[in-house]
Amino acid sequence: MSKEFLKARQYFNPNEKNILEVKSVIRKPLGWRTRGQATLLPKNLKESDTFVLAKAGLKPEAYDRLEQNKWIIETFEKRFFGQKYAVRSFVSVRDMFEDESDLYSINSDKAISMDFDWKRRPVMDSLEMRKVRTSHHVFFDTIPWKTAKESEVCKDDWKKFAELHQRCLKTEEDVREFIEFYTHRASLPKVEGRNNPRKGNIPFRKFKIWFARAYANGAYGLPPKTDGKRPSYEKLDVFFSQRGLKGMRGALSNYRTDDVDPPNQTPRSVEMEKIVTDLLEIFPSFDVDAVFVRYSS
Repeated sequence: MSKEFLKARQYFNPNEKNILEVKSVIRKPLGWRTRGQATLLPKNLKESDTFVLAKAGLKPEAYDRLEQNKWIIETFEKRFFGQKYAVRSFVSVRDMFEDESDLYSINSDKAISMDFDWKRRPVMDSLEMRKVRTSHHVFFDTIPWKTAKESEVCKDDWKKFAELHQRCLKTEEDVREFIEFYTHRASLPKVEGRNNPRKGNIPFRKFKIWFARAYANGAYGLPPKTDGKRPSYEKLDVFFSQRGLKGMRGALSNYRTDDVDPPNQTPRSVEMEKIVTDLLEIFPSFDVDAVFVRYSS
């Protein structure tokens, strides 16, 4: 195959001896997604032409490649959830046709999307923090997904997770919490059923049902019904409501069954971890290791 390509190239340039050429040589790249590449350390600090720069749809205001590269790196390090930037672009051909107008420019705000695109699966054992320029950022190796569907589902779940927690993918904790969230959702049946909430704050809803059944049966280190000092439903409802988890009294009343759900059913979240930690003040013997979903790479 390569010989045929070489023949075709020599047809136009008889002196050509290779079919591959080196486009750029740099010392340290920054790759945030498949088509997003920048240069942290070029081969020659004085020559901007040696920079690797694939902007993945971003439109820096600067025209010089060196300044564009600088803008992308700074934006990558300082980005936050929901961040937007001003973009100046030309009106589309369709709009010109429908409005019978000339070509003109328009100003708009565009979202900065620089998180990993989940086209490959992260290797959890490879997670580490690496220095970019002024801050550290999570780094990990990746492997192919088994199916294209897995990648699509993961990208969709990341949008839900990021919106729920208002966060970008920057730390090892961000990756671990999301993978637990994704793994839990992937294990749920396609049809919503008992114990499998799919909407709203999933960690809260999942924990609420799980805790109610555990409390009704004195499981996982919680006090039994015969314990006269056991807190009332009203007291527990106040405790959880003050921490943002509403409706615990209803759950405690509705899920008084003899069934105890298996351990490790709740997706991990920052809010949920805080509640579980505070819960130890009321129930020192509560088995916190039985709460969150466990993920193994």
